Amino acid sequence: MPPQAEPSKLKSCSLWQYAVLRLRVHVIYVRSILSWSNWQAKCHHFGVATDRLRRLAAAIRRRRLELGLTQEHVAYESGTSVRNYARIEAGTVNVRSLTLYELATVLKTTPARLFDAADEPNRRRKA
Repeated sequence: MPPQAEPSKLKSCSLWQYAVLRLRVHVIYVRSILSWSNWQAKCHHFGVATDRLRRLAAAIRRRRLELGLTQEHVAYESGTSVRNYARIEAGTVNVRSLTLYELATVLKTTPARLFDAADEPNRRRKA
């Protein structure tokens, strides 16, 4: 439910001013809802998908270190920015399928093997 306009401001205003004031209150309310939903969508501390994303990021990082490559080299060869690649390795962004394919090519593996490497800790726990 949207907040109400302050009564002290309503005593000395016309009907038109009252309508504008109410509209402003509603716009601020809607903006706050949208900013909250954007924050929820961007926040990477919720749910199972976050855990999987972090495990995939760890698998990418392990593979890069196995090959002795730098983040800058992998980012350049895969056609992404160093900043975006660092975010991918940190597990804070979703990886597009094309980007994942390019990263796998640079890391001399396949996306399927990266996913398998990300799932290995779960397989060990279940066994």
